Amino acid sequence: MRVRSVTGVAIVLLGICAASAAQEPADQSVRQVRGYLGLSDSDAYVEEVLQGARPDDVLPMQNTYLESDEITALFVVSHFQRTSSGWVELNAGYEWFAPDGSLIASKDRHALIQGNPPAGANWAILRPNLQLNFSRVKAPGMYLLRVTINDEVSELSVTLDATLTLVKSPERKTLLNRPIDHQSVLDALWEDFHAHRDELALRRIATTLPWAGTARGQQRALGDSARESLLKWAGMLPSLLDQCRAMAEESDAEIRKALEAVIAELEN
Repeated sequence: MRVRSVTGVAIVLLGICAASAAQEPADQSVRQVRGYLGLSDSDAYVEEVLQGARPDDVLPMQNTYLESDEITALFVVSHFQRTSSGWVELNAGYEWFAPDGSLIASKDRHALIQGNPPAGANWAILRPNLQLNFSRVKAPGMYLLRVTINDEVSELSVTLDATLTLVKSPERKTLLNRPIDHQSVLDALWEDFHAHRDELALRRIATTLPWAGTARGQQRALGDSARESLLKWAGMLPSLLDQCRAMAEESDAEIRKALEAVIAELEN
């Protein structure tokens, strides 16, 4: 199962009208519907996203939480299809999996949009937002939220995966949610890895590996540092090399390529 964090786009909220029967798509050269997923434990998350929305914005994504946190998952869709009369019909369902792969909760049609939005509306938020917490499951680790958005007009769908990591300490939550924009953050992540020997900090470190040798300025320096440190520690700790192999199988193409290059160098 490949796990990835999904980020997104600017938002334009659709106007919703009363339902009517679906019709044939107006454009038979159907575009692939696109979906975006945001996560946060902020009470004002949705309002902040809407107030700050403008072209090329990124939908905020927070991935690490405490047991007491109440989490809002925001579903956004674009490139949806309209019928010849302008009708739009979309729905979103979800599945939430525990670290061991068992299903915690699911719903096929959690959020819906039906109506004739203004002709210039290109984005939509599917309502209601999904509220999650860890009251039923308290084991630390990485949980998977899988969202499927269906465009009933084009009969196409898109599936989004995002990880939600449960930790016990507020300090670890803060560290794992910090942007990696300074060497001190990388150093702290390596300290966390050596203290816990799990994959949580390692996955954050791995996100900087594609910067090595390709990015510019501070990003390149951080990528080079992460790669050098990973080569050093994986050469000393066989279990870390095994973790890298497992992560490579589950990572997006860019991170997988960077991890495979590190693995190949260590194995040769």
